[in-house]
Amino acid sequence: VIRDTNPSASAETHAVKACWENRELLYENIRNSDLTAYLADDAEGREITNKICMEENKPIVAAGAFRRAYGGQVFIVRQPRISPCLQCFRMALPEQAFEQEISNAEQAERLAYSDRPVPIEPGLSTDIPPINQMVVKLILQELLKGKETTLRSLDEDLVAPWYLWLSRREAETQYADLEPLEFSTDGMKILRWYGVDFERNAHCPACGDFEESIAKAEGFEITPEDVAKFAQG
Repeated sequence: VIRDTNPSASAETHAVKACWENRELLYENIRNSDLTAYLADDAEGREITNKICMEENKPIVAAGAFRRAYGGQVFIVRQPRISPCLQCFRMALPEQAFEQEISNAEQAERLAYSDRPVPIEPGLSTDIPPINQMVVKLILQELLKGKETTLRSLDEDLVAPWYLWLSRREAETQYADLEPLEFSTDGMKILRWYGVDFERNAHCPACGDFEESIAKAEGFEITPEDVAKFAQG
């Protein structure tokens, strides 16, 4: 698909899952990249990829659709250990972080054997492109940072770490009672992007001083010698 769009592009694929068993390959690819895009919509893989990006000081864009694509969200970590990371978001808003589309066979099997109704949903594929578009916009802005292009004005628009999109007012969600779009230009409505700010967690296990915060809570101090011994195993 990449070469269909740009025949001169260089593309290398690895048909492996983003998990700790494949961490050496993940570390190598992330270390040699300018930016990582994680689009698998799998909580475990997103957590692992985010942690490696923080360790390697690499920006990351991650995106996912809510169940049956009633909406979606896109995250960007521009400055690891300065900007809030994906784990910071998960700790701040766990329900929102775990709201995701069915993305693998195991998740689908759990849903298939439940009594949860699965209604017909016309036009499901049209709810995905808005999320893809925001991902591409954020990636382009990051990769072209500092270069004079026609996109420079977007630097003033795309400053948030978290972007939220709603395709419809889904029943039994916090968005079910939103005011209809109608002719309104104010407030939160469907079919619009919202840039949302949230703070980095200084005690985040991925990008913060997690060990130090635990040590303080337990009443002991971690010395440089302790860190060296731990690193040596």
